[in-house]
Amino acid sequence: MRVLPKLLVQCPDTGRRFLPQYGKLCAKSGVLVHSEVLATSDVSRLVVRERLLVQSDVSDRRALPEEMATCGESGKCVLPSELVPCELTGVQVLPEFLGQCAICSRHTVTRRHVSCGGCSGQYCTACVPGGLCLTCQSLQQLSLQPLDSLDAKLQEAIFKVFPAVGRVAMKQNNQ
Repeated sequence: MRVLPKLLVQCPDTGRRFLPQYGKLCAKSGVLVHSEVLATSDVSRLVVRERLLVQSDVSDRRALPEEMATCGESGKCVLPSELVPCELTGVQVLPEFLGQCAICSRHTVTRRHVSCGGCSGQYCTACVPGGLCLTCQSLQQLSLQPLDSLDAKLQEAIFKVFPAVGRVAMKQNNQ
């Protein structure tokens, strides 16, 4: 089909000339472009010029720069749906930076876990006030008999249910 050159418009992204009815408006810039240079944002679902989209640092998904979020641990630029909150601080991070605290079961930033001075376990900061985890603090309040005074089956049952008891007892024996 032949058309008059004055009826054609030029795509600013490709330089190709086309009839306006075969182009589409970019939802972000409002510029008429050839439809082949449009893509959809994975966040807002807006159809925009492909060159306006940025790719997530952890996936093939793309969105407009203002729709992206930053991981609070790695600083990577990602889609908001790729982040999860630390249940202790609320900081948005990639799932790989979270671990479940063995005491409270909250998903918290693993790098910020602290070591208990009693059992040497790693727990979230909320569960280790004053340097001892809540389990060790509660064990300190009990007047414990030496574990060797118990029969072997009872010792085994206690260690199975309360693994921290064994670590605390061993630490007390070493002191």
